[in-house]
Amino acid sequence: MIKKGIWIITIFISIILGYLSFVNMETVQYYQLGAIQDYISIQENKETIMLWSQFQEGYQQEGVNSLVDYCQNHNLTMLLVAGDNKGGIHFSDYYLYTQQSNILNGLNFTNRIQSIDFSQYNTHEYYTTYQDDQEYQGLMVTVNKEFFNNFYNQYRIHNFYKVEDIIKDKGNQISLFIYSNHRESLLNDMNDVFLKGHVSYQDLTDGYSPAQLIDIHQENNMNMIKIMVILIFIVGLLLILHLMKLKRQIVIMRLNGLSILRIMQKKLGGFLFVELIVFITSLLICMFINAGKLDSYNREYYQLFIKYFVMFVGLIIVLCIMIYIFIYINMHLKYLKKEYQIKHFAEINVFLKVVIISLLMFPFIEMIETSKDSIIQYKGIMDNKDLIDQSAYFDSDLDTSETTEEVFNYYLKNGGFYIDFDYYQNHTREYLLEVTPEKYHDEIDEMAIDYPFLLANANYLKNQNIKDENGNILDLSKFQEDVLLVPKEHKKKNLKKIMEDKDYQIIYVEKIGNCFNIKLNQPYYLSNPVIHLVTHKSDRTRLYYMNLLIKDKSIQDYQNEVKQMTNETVEMFSNEVISSVNINSIQKTLQETLSIIILYITLISILIYQITYIYISENQMSIALSYMNGCSYKERYKELYMYSTITYLSIFVIGIVILKGYFLDILIFNILGLGFELIVLYCFIKKFESSNIANILKGESRL
Repeated sequence: MIKKGIWIITIFISIILGYLSFVNMETVQYYQLGAIQDYISIQENKETIMLWSQFQEGYQQEGVNSLVDYCQNHNLTMLLVAGDNKGGIHFSDYYLYTQQSNILNGLNFTNRIQSIDFSQYNTHEYYTTYQDDQEYQGLMVTVNKEFFNNFYNQYRIHNFYKVEDIIKDKGNQISLFIYSNHRESLLNDMNDVFLKGHVSYQDLTDGYSPAQLIDIHQENNMNMIKIMVILIFIVGLLLILHLMKLKRQIVIMRLNGLSILRIMQKKLGGFLFVELIVFITSLLICMFINAGKLDSYNREYYQLFIKYFVMFVGLIIVLCIMIYIFIYINMHLKYLKKEYQIKHFAEINVFLKVVIISLLMFPFIEMIETSKDSIIQYKGIMDNKDLIDQSAYFDSDLDTSETTEEVFNYYLKNGGFYIDFDYYQNHTREYLLEVTPEKYHDEIDEMAIDYPFLLANANYLKNQNIKDENGNILDLSKFQEDVLLVPKEHKKKNLKKIMEDKDYQIIYVEKIGNCFNIKLNQPYYLSNPVIHLVTHKSDRTRLYYMNLLIKDKSIQDYQNEVKQMTNETVEMFSNEVISSVNINSIQKTLQETLSIIILYITLISILIYQITYIYISENQMSIALSYMNGCSYKERYKELYMYSTITYLSIFVIGIVILKGYFLDILIFNILGLGFELIVLYCFIKKFESSNIANILKGESRL
């Protein structure tokens, strides 16, 4: 029965391993595309120098030629980053100049027509993730070929063909990345030699935070190793129980002159061979379901199979060594007449359980916190799905502040709903600590907003039924000037932090309720926030946060309206695409979380089962006699329950010492863990007493 249980657990963990590897590789490959500037830095093994560049009007081509000549002479790689919006899809466009022909070899392609020479730019050539584009030289894909089908963001890597026109389209300002380990000399050359006044720049390198692609790789590798170790640990725990049940047979086999290796071969050889077959078969099937047939773009994923196979064999060998030592120490002839020889094994297992659960607790709590955010976001999306799917937003402001103000004020009064959660997010203490230099940390308390806050207009708030202090529902559409709506619970808060030297009228209200962020970025919702009621365009507001309903009027209709008002074309995008992407992402996160929770519960259950089995094995006769003598349940098993209580008290102390600031999470984790263990103990003990007490008293132990 134990062997079959091990095989079932192995299949389950193999599926988790294959699925999480698939998701992790998909994530890594996506980041390689989304942060190509950092990926190139890793490939080149050079520093990323980020410059915000301003090209002189009428001299864009001369400026580009100077940059290219310099990079060519010094064998440097250069990347311009721009963006484009077409048909509701955002393209991140990278314009690459390099003489390193293999610089993109780590990316995955399918249907590649030809390789691009990025040192030449007499014709326009590019790679893309956009599968509907028919003019690419190669289609870049992740291991999940469908990942970019309906994704809002797409990526293209171009050569430098007519890049000066791109610069003109961007108002002669563009992000420029150059890769060099000699930053100071490069900047001196830019000033003194090759730009010749055609390009000015601002060096943003010190404030630039590159994507930690190597860290993502290493973290994913460590997570997979942890899963493999957990699998072997589970197998080892269950095999020890299996061997304890075979103790008499093993001791007799040793008495008859069989070596421990021979005993292991007879008792475990066939099982371990089947275990290996079960592992590799279930892992291969899972990989095939995830990625399909082996091809160039998913070869790296299938190569993980070899890595996992070697790791598994290595861990099996280590396990065999441990089992050998266990048999050698604990299964001597002197134990033949002793039913239970491992006097302190239960105490040892308590110690091991404290160590293992403590190690599991930290990632478990972090994972649960992430999942709570995902559930909140998912519930918010589903509760507001009609509004989200039937709305669109402006991608950016217009060319001038005057036209932006005109469009903003028009739609503010004509069906638009304005909602800005980002202002609050960018003024939380946590965010400011992250982005503010340490020498200015003393000033953070003066800047941080310590109560929920958002900017919104009357249209967004019309269903909130906001009441003033006298219980009267406010008609927010009647306000002609911006005001602050302040729930009574925030009356004593410092409102000057959100005033920005303006003298806004303050209206105290009973409560606001929950406000959901239809932009689908954190925070996902705010409960009972202070609200800046927006009635007109100001320095604090942006057109980007204006949303319009597209149920009766299409995006094209709105674009035509803006064109008539301002003679400008503005990009708009539907929130529906973003919501579908978020839902898919949340579902994946929750699937991963559920898998890991099941894995953790399985391991903890086995630990509980093992220590309970060992304790009862060592004490079954005294337990049976106590039962017959009328001793209470508490008296019979107080030591076993003491083990459980000590275990979780120890884990709790370890948690609050190491994970400061997570007191409540640690407390809940340990209460639930102890409660779960007590239930499992009770069920196992009842099963033991109902089927074994009589046999033990007759001298026929069947435990």
